[in-house]
Amino acid sequence: MYLKSWADKKKDIIDDSSFFGEVILFNEHENVLYDNFSMPNYKESPKQYILGSISKILFAHLALIILEKSEISLDSTLCQFFKKIPPSWSSITIKNLIYHESGIENFISSVNFENFIKAPNINIKDVEKFIFGLKISSNKKYSYSNSNYFLLARILEISTNETLQKLFLDNISAPLGLKDTFVIDNDEILGFTYDLEGNLIRAEIVGAKNILFGSGNIASTCDDFKRYVRFLLQNEKILRTLPFKKKSISGVDYFWHGGICSGFQSLLYINPIQKFSLLVLSNCDRSIRDEISNLIFLNKDIPKMSKLKLDWLKDGAYIFEFDSQNIVTIYKNNSTLSLIHNNVKMKLFQYNNDIISFKNSFDYYFKLSIISNKIILENHIKKGETFEVYKATNIT
Repeated sequence: MYLKSWADKKKDIIDDSSFFGEVILFNEHENVLYDNFSMPNYKESPKQYILGSISKILFAHLALIILEKSEISLDSTLCQFFKKIPPSWSSITIKNLIYHESGIENFISSVNFENFIKAPNINIKDVEKFIFGLKISSNKKYSYSNSNYFLLARILEISTNETLQKLFLDNISAPLGLKDTFVIDNDEILGFTYDLEGNLIRAEIVGAKNILFGSGNIASTCDDFKRYVRFLLQNEKILRTLPFKKKSISGVDYFWHGGICSGFQSLLYINPIQKFSLLVLSNCDRSIRDEISNLIFLNKDIPKMSKLKLDWLKDGAYIFEFDSQNIVTIYKNNSTLSLIHNNVKMKLFQYNNDIISFKNSFDYYFKLSIISNKIILENHIKKGETFEVYKATNIT
């Protein structure tokens, strides 16, 4: 751990407009590090956060508890709960959903998703119908998909005849004493984002309770979620059944999961051997959570963006066209950059040595660089680990 480096260098990566929220490193018994970054113009920053995809850990835990109490099992198939499903989906099991081995396409990354979310008053049945129209891969290897957890949550409701909110309260929140952790049923939690001019604005979370249903719609506080993680640290058997991703950092193995949704970001690392955890929670969706973890774990300096480094990119607008369905526009004003992909704004999240990266919450990444005096934009969709080069035209 590089706690001294954190104290000395945190200002290099966190300024008055880059991160709002809480950072905590803790073990089973005490806090090792805690920092709180307040939002400007607010006397006290909101303390509740939508967890985004970290919610999947809690929903998987909930599902495993429900399975122990009911007649359904990990081997129960989708056709037991849904009357109208594609024939090729009939053998998909609850276990496939929990561990992302169903082969079902991630609905928020699908081609038609951006048009789908423009429809007014989207409800649970609308999302369900949309998912049943998606592609499915015959390869049942691990493939991360929000569709899995939407369907898992629906199965829990259908099989128990209870709402997801009540199931979570009765089986997770109440037994573990999580007084401020719940399944959201409105869009009232305060989250923030940035507009094209770089101004901090209230994030739009319209329809979040349905779009994020089962895959990202749990809200919590730092204290509450720390309490839940300590429960996992003390119950390693449960911890190891949950669908964490795994990463080795400097030879140390961690369980981890992250979450990003409009107005919020989160990051969780757990060391199951040494029994400690790092938790980052923010009510702003500018993604510097990885920079924070790098500084704590690796003592790695993160270069700050400078106007000088961006001189190769002139002010104006740039269009990058891959095909008629895939168009990207980048706007530059001095040292402020914004990227629009299919009418969705993506956030600048990393800047190193004249290479600029953007990311949105749907697992799309873009890398902007200059090669042989040509501006190159590469698209990385986090499935095949391959890049596709876009053709760039300066239109100003």
